Amino acid sequence: MIITHVTLHNSSTVLLIEDFFPENLLQQLLEICDSYPDQQNWKIPFGFDQSTLRRSYEGADLEPIKSWLKSDQCRSVTEEKIQKKISYSDLHLWCDPPGVGGLMPHKEQGGEYLAQIFITRKEHSYTGTTIYNDDGRLLIQLPYRNNFGWFFDKGTTVMHGREHPVPDEILRFSLLVWYGSEIGL
Repeated sequence: MIITHVTLHNSSTVLLIEDFFPENLLQQLLEICDSYPDQQNWKIPFGFDQSTLRRSYEGADLEPIKSWLKSDQCRSVTEEKIQKKISYSDLHLWCDPPGVGGLMPHKEQGGEYLAQIFITRKEHSYTGTTIYNDDGRLLIQLPYRNNFGWFFDKGTTVMHGREHPVPDEILRFSLLVWYGSEIGL
């Protein structure tokens, strides 16, 4: 795992993470993504309007991924960078197909720590996450690249979205992971 640490103007930390998953888990995730649009496992996410194009994976085979996210081996690199202990809370594997528009700049409404890791066989130079200043001006445009993503130490303070719609040639898969805090480091 390779981590680049960025401190924003409001003291929030953004970690840019390369090679997040070990190869065996990455291959499992790619195979799950290859199953899209299997209607049995890819469903409209809870709480979303029925007209949404976004789908959430609801298959039962994410347990090895959850075990990795809970492991000391996975968490310790991030904990060292943010100087806080974290504990796994939840995950969602999403697919945004072509036709899904950009995502307006926003901050998370709740939760402590949030990560998003992109899973893809077809990378794209500018449809990853966009990070903005608090006034909504573009600060960082991340690529959509396999096994790459970000971690926010305060999801409620980092303005982010997606500046561009999903292009016709890709399915945009991302794993969103929520973490809570533990006492001490």
